[in-house]
Amino acid sequence: MLPVVVQELLDLGLVTEDAGAQCIFTNVSEAPLIVRKADGGYGYDSTDCAAALQRLREEKADRVIYVIDNGQESHMRMVFEVAERAGWLSKGGRLDFMGFGLVQGEDGKKFKTRSGDVVRLRDLLDEATERAEKELRRRAVGSTSDEGEAAEEAPPPALSPEREARLRADAETIGIAAVKYFDLRQNRNSDYKFSYDAMLDPKGNTAVYVLYAYARSAGLLRRSSREVSTLSSSELALTEPSERALALRLLRFPEVLAQVQEDLLPSRLIDYVYGLAVDFTAFYTECYVVGSDQEASRIILIEVTRRHMAECLALLGIQPLDQI
Repeated sequence: MLPVVVQELLDLGLVTEDAGAQCIFTNVSEAPLIVRKADGGYGYDSTDCAAALQRLREEKADRVIYVIDNGQESHMRMVFEVAERAGWLSKGGRLDFMGFGLVQGEDGKKFKTRSGDVVRLRDLLDEATERAEKELRRRAVGSTSDEGEAAEEAPPPALSPEREARLRADAETIGIAAVKYFDLRQNRNSDYKFSYDAMLDPKGNTAVYVLYAYARSAGLLRRSSREVSTLSSSELALTEPSERALALRLLRFPEVLAQVQEDLLPSRLIDYVYGLAVDFTAFYTECYVVGSDQEASRIILIEVTRRHMAECLALLGIQPLDQI
């Protein structure tokens, strides 16, 4: 495609020869976009222009989102300007740059291992899973931090093979979810410090907190004798402030999705699902559900909340757990 694309740009009068190279000067940078080098070869400038044209013209993409680190923004903005000047966006196509910052260690420097090597994602996920498993195992055997040294030295009771397998599977789900959530929680344009402790905090804005809230909602639905499919919206009655706050949060979901689609900030969706989990926890704490006179209404509210959390987690690439 490269010779054809360069020829099209030449025919449109966009190309200027400079020191033997075929260049396009844009409003983004003083440096030109070099669509063909002086020796006749091609580089990233050429291939990115060709790729943009292929996606817009042949694949008929409505919107192309480039997810690259912020250091490449100037280059891609130049490609976008060329595409617009060449008329490639005349049929309504859209090109967006979705840049992101660097991940830093807690010392504020580029995230590396103690030996100075770059951290592999595989190792990072393994470590998160191991930490999540340790916490789940502590909860499973009923140990607490204030039981004294004797309790710490005693070997934990063995779990059944079925429970052991489930614990390991849940730990992997939570560990991977925690990494994804923590990364997407940050403003994508900013550098951020990576911290396992902050990432796995069960009381903070983390995947752990949201997953526990989801599991609690699923647990309430299981405990209730009400069958959700038989309930009608006419039975919904919001009598307590925490019910109203939760319902209002649920109503904001379409607005949040529209914002994320427009500005490409996944952190908005993280903020929403965390707020939803907080509001649900407040409701759950303040309002009796199973066996109450308002059980039917509150089960409806819980089911809608569960669905919204499930949808948010799915969009974030996180698997929910019905039980933890």
